[in-house]
Amino acid sequence: MDDNISILRNGISRQMIGVGTYKASAEGCMKEIIHTAWKLGYRGIDTAEHYGNESEIGEALRTCNYNREELFLTTKIWNEDHGYEKAIRAFEKSEQRLGTTIDLLLIHWPCPMNGLYEETWKALQDLYAEKRVKAIGVSNFKIHHLETLKKLGGEIPMVNQIEMHPFFIDWEMLDYCRKNDICVEAWSPLLRGAEIFRNPVIEAVASHYGRTPVQITLRYLTGLGARVLVKASNPDHARQNLDIFDFQLTKEDIELMMTLNTGRRYYQDPDEYYL
Repeated sequence: MDDNISILRNGISRQMIGVGTYKASAEGCMKEIIHTAWKLGYRGIDTAEHYGNESEIGEALRTCNYNREELFLTTKIWNEDHGYEKAIRAFEKSEQRLGTTIDLLLIHWPCPMNGLYEETWKALQDLYAEKRVKAIGVSNFKIHHLETLKKLGGEIPMVNQIEMHPFFIDWEMLDYCRKNDICVEAWSPLLRGAEIFRNPVIEAVASHYGRTPVQITLRYLTGLGARVLVKASNPDHARQNLDIFDFQLTKEDIELMMTLNTGRRYYQDPDEYYL
């Protein structure tokens, strides 16, 4: 199988590298970002209501002469829109802002303190059953949240988008998702960048392969089976991000990269985060 392809449980295939758009507007013109990404060969775009850029992305897509059948577009239901009816309305508003259909719809955070993520998931199940979206999933869900959704019956998440980078890898989650045929997507795979560039282990591995630290990091994570979401504001960097599937890390280098895992999150704990 092509290393650059991730296949969902229902047979839908996507690139292993997608364009993440969180705070992208602050780093450049969204139109230029989307146009550049499309020209370079990116076909997956990830956004969310909370990012505040769905309308910008919709406008950028309308002006880049893209082929809708080739695009895989993801957005998310925000925390304040949990609940069956609110989730349906939020989905419809996102669709309007984007000006096109949504391929993958996720619950952004479980917000267990509100006790509404089960009801929200039922809304996503119905949207999928009605073929209004091609796939459904979650973001930032822990195993016990996923187990709660399994008990509801019906479709379980096809995707879990989680914090994942060399310094935080939840091996138990990766194993759980493999066993339950849930695709893992890594947000913030490069963390804040500086940690990747100045880490001596990553620098040493990069030197061994004649690659950049970013390329080594992305190849490591995709080799673990995770789809990664990267920024595409810099054309040169965006091009390099795609150029990682013509080599593989050795078992020894993978084990070396694994020593970087601290086992602790750098961002919010899904059991505690709401706003």
